[in-house]
Amino acid sequence: MKKLLMFLVMVLLAQTASAADIAGLVPKIKSKYAALDSQIHDAVMEQQMVMQGMATSSKMMKKGKKMRVESTIPVEGMGQMKTTMIFDGENSWMIAPMQGKVRLPGVSKEMGSYGDWWDSLTESATLAEDEKVSGRDAYVILTSPSPEMPFTKLWVDKKQLLLLQAEGMDSGKTMRWTYLEFKNVEGWDIPQKTEFFENGMSTGTVTVTDVKVNTGLSDDLFDIDKVEAPAFDMQAMMQQAMQQTEEQ
Repeated sequence: MKKLLMFLVMVLLAQTASAADIAGLVPKIKSKYAALDSQIHDAVMEQQMVMQGMATSSKMMKKGKKMRVESTIPVEGMGQMKTTMIFDGENSWMIAPMQGKVRLPGVSKEMGSYGDWWDSLTESATLAEDEKVSGRDAYVILTSPSPEMPFTKLWVDKKQLLLLQAEGMDSGKTMRWTYLEFKNVEGWDIPQKTEFFENGMSTGTVTVTDVKVNTGLSDDLFDIDKVEAPAFDMQAMMQQAMQQTEEQ
């Protein structure tokens, strides 16, 4: 009986300590990134992505909660296709030559919270035992999945409060993102490389090639009504595909 009582006391103490720790940690994280938000008004990021052997290039523009991603995607036998995704603060849209403008209701909240993982943290999260990620000591934060926070496990650097790794479930598969090679740009520590894993197997990487902040991005870039859908030019795409074939 005495051993059982001691065990119960230790469990209670552990739970109380964990709750106290997360209650102090969440405001600390939010405070850090609120200060950053007040300094960084907009950002433009050039990226190269390789996913399952397919290479694409993209330009990501962010202003507050609004986001725009312009991508160049190779299409087998048809050369390259340019697409644009926009989150206007409420809804997400995809713009492509063949489809025109298409609203994406299923990804609106997820795209809107992209990069702002701290906004969805609450004191209902819990702390697991600390771990090391890429040689850094990290808090391990466990959260409940939601449209705003698709991840259920976050690894946060204990010194700089940087997100080092994130994990969640998607269609029954364990998805993990690992952030590497941080570079400070105007006070913003940006991972220059992100690795993606599905059930422990590597599926791709994103490499940042250039970052600019506070460039004065126009709100029109994120206004779906002011963005023209590109015309679909099948002949031009076929000519591009033939040229690429000849170059190979």
